[in-house]
Amino acid sequence: RLAIINKTLSIAAIDLYHFVLMFVTVLIAYAVMANTTFGVRFAQYSSLARALPTCFLSMLMGGGDYSALADIGGGGGGIMAAFYYLTFVLLVVIVLLNMLLAILVDSYADAMQEMKDEHGGDEDAIPSIWTDMAQATARLFRRRSPVTDDVFIAAASHLRRAGA
Repeated sequence: RLAIINKTLSIAAIDLYHFVLMFVTVLIAYAVMANTTFGVRFAQYSSLARALPTCFLSMLMGGGDYSALADIGGGGGGIMAAFYYLTFVLLVVIVLLNMLLAILVDSYADAMQEMKDEHGGDEDAIPSIWTDMAQATARLFRRRSPVTDDVFIAAASHLRRAGA
């Protein structure tokens, strides 16, 4: 069953590549927007090198700290903070992460179907890691044919001829 993970990732590789391109583009756009909008007030957005990991961590935590952004105050900063936060949560956290899940789930279904087809259509016939380990252990400790005296005599005569 561990092979299903490898097969899933190999099936999803092209889609994941395109997803990563789109994800990085959107993340950089939000990092630039955060840097230009909030960089003066917040150290974590003061440079693009700081804004990128902050946006990435905000995406992992589900949007980050809106209350700090909303305290910007005058000059429409509060409206921009609300726009930034709302669109970031909707686009990055909800849409993009769900796209990633959809890619992986779809590829998993395809990989599982391929594995079922390889093993006669029975999901229970797909070997698990335990059966793989048992087979590997059996191959490792399988009794080999004993080495006979004829093999030693032939090797010794070959060595004598090579040395002489």
